[in-house]
Amino acid sequence: MKDKKDAPDSSTKSIRVMEFTTETAVKFHEDIWQLFEDDPETDITIYIDSDGGDIGALRSMLDSMDSVRQFAHENFKFITVVTGVAASSACDLLANGDLRRAVPNATILVHQSSASMCGEQCRQHHVDDILIFAEAMRKENDLLAELFVKKTNFKNVAELKAFMPRDRYLTAQEAKKLGIIDEIGYTNFITDEFKPSKAKKRKAKT
Repeated sequence: MKDKKDAPDSSTKSIRVMEFTTETAVKFHEDIWQLFEDDPETDITIYIDSDGGDIGALRSMLDSMDSVRQFAHENFKFITVVTGVAASSACDLLANGDLRRAVPNATILVHQSSASMCGEQCRQHHVDDILIFAEAMRKENDLLAELFVKKTNFKNVAELKAFMPRDRYLTAQEAKKLGIIDEIGYTNFITDEFKPSKAKKRKAKT
C-alpha cells in the first residue's frame, strides 16, 4: 500500500513536478491516476518548477496524461502551471496541458533535446554506435517538436527549429504570444483557485 505521506493531495486535485527521472515519471503516473479515480469529474492541476531532465521520463509523463484523457469525460482538463521555471522537458510538459498557466515572473526555456557521449564513454563506443545514437536523438527531437507544434502557435517543425537553434529563454508574456501558455496570473496552492494578473498602472508624474 502506498504510504499516505507520498500520496497526491486529493483535497486540491493537484501534483507537483520538479524532476524528470524514471522514478518521478512512475510516481507521476500513479498520482494522476489516483486523483482521477478518486474524482473523475474534477480537473487535475500540475504545478511545474523544474530545469528539465530525462526525455524518456517526459515521454512517459505525456503518455500518462494521454491515457487518463482516454477515460475522462469531454470537459476534463489537465491544468499545467509553471510556478518558477519550466525548462526543456518541463516546458514540453507545460505545453501539453489542456489549460496552461504561468505566474507573471516565470521563466520558460525552449530548446532542442540534447545528450552527450564523451570522454571515456566515447572511447568505449564503436563509431557506428555513436552514429546510431545521433540518429536516435534526431528522431527524438523530431517527435517532440511535432508534439510541441500541435500545442502551440508554431506553424510547423521547421519554423520551431528555426526559432530555437540554441536555448531560448522566454518571459511569461513571450510564452503566451507563442501559444505555450494560455493565461498569466496567480494560483492559490491550497485551493487551486486562479486569478489573472492585472497590468500595473503607471503613476502619473508630478
